[in-house]
Amino acid sequence: MLETQNGFCGSVAGMDAHSGRGIMATIFDSRENLEASDIAIAGLREQLRAFAEMADTTVDAFELVLSELPTSVSVAQ
Repeated sequence: MLETQNGFCGSVAGMDAHSGRGIMATIFDSRENLEASDIAIAGLREQLRAFAEMADTTVDAFELVLSELPTSVSVAQ
């Protein structure tokens, strides 16, 4: 769903296995496209919150001043 949003550039996610806290960040090419995507993915965000049994989801927007995203990432298992 994210990949189909106008201006979507990428996303990253992280989890602290000890505390159970996690974070997900999405990157868009403009604030306008970010704000438009917020409405489109609100249902997806709620489904993820329910599936992962998250107590809270907070959404904040920041300007990205520097980005160096690799084209592929290895995930250690």
